[in-house]
This record gives sequence, C-alpha cells and structure tokens, in this order.
Amino acid sequence: HAMSYPLTIHHGLAHGHAVVMTLVEFLMFNSPGTEYSRGTLSSALDANEYQERFAALIAALGCDSVEAAGKRLYQLFDEIGVGTDLADYCKTDADVSQILGGVHAQRLGNNPKQLDASDLKEALKQPFRASLSD
Repeated sequence: HAMSYPLTIHHGLAHGHAVVMTLVEFLMFNSPGTEYSRGTLSSALDANEYQERFAALIAALGCDSVEAAGKRLYQLFDEIGVGTDLADYCKTDADVSQILGGVHAQRLGNNPKQLDASDLKEALKQPFRASLSD
C-alpha cells in the first residue's frame, strides 16, 4: 500500500490499481520462509502466530503455497484486465527514484516485516512476476 501513492500521484493510476501493482510482490516478501521472503518480522509480532495466519490467508485463497497464491492473483488480475507490469513505470533510474522517494513511510511502518530501501527497489523489479515467465 505504501508504494501505491507515487504511482497514483505521478502516473495517474487509480489508487486501487496502484495497490495491485505491488500486492503480489509484497505477499511474497512477507511470506515466511520462501525464496522470495525479505525483511525481518516486526518484533511486535509472534513468529508462530504470523506463520499460522499467513497459512490461513493462503488457504483462504484456495492455494497450498504462497507461490500458487501469487500466481493465482496475477492470473485473476489478468482475467479482469488490470495491468500489473511495473516496467512501464520504472523505465529509468529517475523513475525508480521518484517512486521510492514517494513511498508513504507511515503506511510502510504497518507492514509486518521491516523492509529497507533495497527491498523496496527489489519489489519494483517484480522478481516473482518475472519468474512466472521463465
């Protein structure tokens, strides 16, 4: 959610669409124990409870893994015609800097994992989305 503001402000995307652009990548980053997992779980959260809740979320999406859930979400967004490719908005280093500079820090603080600037930059590369085309 924190990264959606600059996409709305600078690129005119509807706020909900802007949220969708990074939703799956943050699902992957926030996942416990996958190759896509990044950041450190907030000290305010219990790791076991977090894993249980995350598993419940994946199950609620009708999936057996976070990768399957991410793939399903990207398929759903494609089916309803909501674009998710950030490459159109991150063509240059200046574009990336503009988006990173506009991240809503207070909203980012609500993320269950503590992420730094390198994590956010990685989200803009959409590593999970890219893996689907391999």
